[in-house]
Amino acid sequence: MKIKRSSYHLSYYHILLFISHLWSGIDSELLPGYHINVPHRVTVQRGLCVYIPCNFTVPKTETLTRNAKGIWYNKNEQIVASKRNGLHFPNKRFFLAGDVWRGDCSLYIENPLYEDRYRFRVEDNIEFSYRDIKPYVDVTELKSKPEISPIKSWIDGEEVTLSCTSPGTCVQIKPQITWGVNIKNVRVGNKIINHENGTKTHFSTITFTARKEQNNSPLSCIVQLKGGLTTAQQITMKVEYPLRAPEIKCSIINKEPKIPSSSGCTMDANNTIYPLEGSWLSLTCSADRLPTSSLGWKSSNGTLTSFSTVNLTFINVSLTAEGIYTCQATNTYESKETSVTMKILYSPRFVDGRCHKVENRLECTCLIQSFPEPTLKWKHNGVSYNNANHMNDKISIFTGKSKSGTNSTLTLQINTGESQNIQCVASNIHGELVLELFNETAQLTSKAFPSAAIFAGCFAAVLIVTGVLLIIFYRKRKMMQNKEASMPTHDSVVENIYDNSEMFSNGLNEVGKIPQQDHQPPPEDGSVDLNCENVQYMSVNFSKLKPKVTATESEAEEVEYSVVKRTA
Repeated sequence: MKIKRSSYHLSYYHILLFISHLWSGIDSELLPGYHINVPHRVTVQRGLCVYIPCNFTVPKTETLTRNAKGIWYNKNEQIVASKRNGLHFPNKRFFLAGDVWRGDCSLYIENPLYEDRYRFRVEDNIEFSYRDIKPYVDVTELKSKPEISPIKSWIDGEEVTLSCTSPGTCVQIKPQITWGVNIKNVRVGNKIINHENGTKTHFSTITFTARKEQNNSPLSCIVQLKGGLTTAQQITMKVEYPLRAPEIKCSIINKEPKIPSSSGCTMDANNTIYPLEGSWLSLTCSADRLPTSSLGWKSSNGTLTSFSTVNLTFINVSLTAEGIYTCQATNTYESKETSVTMKILYSPRFVDGRCHKVENRLECTCLIQSFPEPTLKWKHNGVSYNNANHMNDKISIFTGKSKSGTNSTLTLQINTGESQNIQCVASNIHGELVLELFNETAQLTSKAFPSAAIFAGCFAAVLIVTGVLLIIFYRKRKMMQNKEASMPTHDSVVENIYDNSEMFSNGLNEVGKIPQQDHQPPPEDGSVDLNCENVQYMSVNFSKLKPKVTATESEAEEVEYSVVKRTA
């Protein structure tokens, strides 16, 4: 009876096994207890790998053992991966990553060559193929790039370590990672991180010291995969550096050819510049800094405060421009400044000078300002004396310096009656100044000036009166000549008389008739016979004399003619 029961149970087991074989071609969703959870579609880049998560179930009446075997087939029903009891049967590029006896059917694919569709099958005390979901793997071109980290800005002098991680976490793919950077003294290392699922992460590190010269320079990481596939990532390095003291540069804007462009713009050890008076000057401020900062100017005398320009221009620079000019650079971290002192070069100029004569001694002082300091000398009647301290029996010179300038004093013994000419001569490389402080001859001349002026005035008055008299004389003489020239001649008088008959009366019987006289020849002895017997008298009225009318005027007037008969 016991034997029959055992044979009965064995026959039942075989029946179930047979039925499972029959159902292996049926979709699992139609059979209770058989289910698979896997993505319908996945995408992988050429040269990389993809992990397809998968888990499955069997009926509760069935228990999978450690000897359970999982198999993956492609669409051509070729086995691409299988696993039993932790042992892989890989096809070099395909791996069954999960534990089959735990219901894990996860598939791992490396460097897929083309698109394909896959299905899963389990074999243990049961055999079953899951056909309801067949994941499709889509292969695309390589687009992923390596990852560089950290990406940030560094400080000049800081030691920097960057890492470059290859795309994909594969099992057998071993990428080659290289760095593309123009940096000296770098250290490079390649490392691998192993994960529990058997995948690996490949990355490389590079260590160097950041310098400001590397700012905005490129840094790249190149990853080379199987089949000659290459991918790369590039970043731009940002290297900040502490704010340095600003730099001031000077240039001369040529106003005249005589002023060289480099004159006065060379700074000495004390940051002092020496422009020439009258020149055009430009100061430029610059600061080497990152991040950027604002620049501005301020002056010691308070006449200038500007935070809107980096250039200062001085036109026709004068002594009022002397002082300290400070350029200030400020950013979010700190503020620094640099100063320059401006000292104007100019030729000697007179401040004060005079001479005082006491009996036979002459004392003179001369105060001069210039930069650089002047060289002073004295001239007495054309003879030069150096500006150094000079003393003898006749002359004494003392020269010193004060805040007001260079001062020199001359004491001179003189002889009464001699001419004295004193000159103070100051000079430097930019010019010479000659001052005549005393001239005795000029002083005497100035005393005689009033009498000489009176004499000159009187002489000028005499000349003026004489000239006026001469002019009057010649004008009167000319008027008399014109008057004589305008007086009528004898013929014209007679003609006028005859033409104006109205002026005659009491002596003429007829108008215009003149009595005839016998004309006898003169005696032969030359004597004159005065015959007064035939003298006739008449009256002449000159008030009735009319002016003679010219031919032109007579033509314009109506003239009446009368015939005068003359009888013998």
